[in-house]
Amino acid sequence: MNRQQQVQICKLCEDQKFDASQGIICGVTNAVPTFSETCEIFKPLNNSNIEEIKKTQEINNAIAKNDTVAHVKKGANWFYWIAAFSIINSLIIYFGGNVSFIVGLGATQLVDGIIFGMTGEYSLIGLIPNILIAGVFVVFGYYSGKLHKWAFLTGIIIYSIDALIFLLVPDWLSIGFHVFAIAMIVRGYVKINEIETL
Repeated sequence: MNRQQQVQICKLCEDQKFDASQGIICGVTNAVPTFSETCEIFKPLNNSNIEEIKKTQEINNAIAKNDTVAHVKKGANWFYWIAAFSIINSLIIYFGGNVSFIVGLGATQLVDGIIFGMTGEYSLIGLIPNILIAGVFVVFGYYSGKLHKWAFLTGIIIYSIDALIFLLVPDWLSIGFHVFAIAMIVRGYVKINEIETL
């Protein structure tokens, strides 16, 4: 709950005070409000305002929930980016390029290397297992976006294991990016608990 939402509730409280430098403050604590959902010491101005207070709190909770869902979806979207750039990396290799994106999976690059080792050339046949691997991350993205914890956790674990592949090279930049992406995904996962609270 942000400051503006807290002030809306404080305006309906008997103990509200106005401070020239801070605006609406609590008359009990003489400080700006710090509550996150409901105020423990709230005293309604009169009984007729109780319904208005409830409505205000419901609106604030709905706003907070929407903001939190947006954060969860940002975390879930990382799975889509990982899948997309993994396929792009494979296509670059198959068409003779020599660059790759660090956000991609080590597993797909490993498949590319195995196929090259077996056939002596990069084959589009290698795209089939890579599409399947990337597809798993698309599934994680979809179900994570639907607020399923299992999808977040499984995706985090598998992407963490994938980071270990880059230790074989070693490719510290890719490992570092994996850690960063995992941190962003974890932020989305943590927000699910806030939604459940709301």
